[in-house]
Amino acid sequence: MRRTKRVPLNFWETAKRGDEYDVHFSRLGDSLLDSPTFCKLGNSTRLIYFYMIRAAAGKREFTFSHSFYDKRGFAKRTVIRAIMELENAGFIRVKEHGKATRTPNQYRFINDWKNEE
Repeated sequence: MRRTKRVPLNFWETAKRGDEYDVHFSRLGDSLLDSPTFCKLGNSTRLIYFYMIRAAAGKREFTFSHSFYDKRGFAKRTVIRAIMELENAGFIRVKEHGKATRTPNQYRFINDWKNEE
């Protein structure tokens, strides 16, 4: 049975605001992919952001563990650089560092990057 109700994307998946919808649905809004702020990110950083959205499973707060990105072939240093770039660009914020407790860091999607455009 076909789904008829349009469900808006989460704010961190699109550059649209409020009740606006993207014409093409790919779980990553076209407006995000075409955003000048997003396009300035490095290729590895963009790919890691996609995996963060996947790891979050629709939630705003999420963990991004070493085992998750290691299984996908990312070097630890590449991920650290990407996280720093995403934080500086206003896409994510580290909510809680887990180093002292040997647990994964807690991250939160933010939309500060939309204010830069």
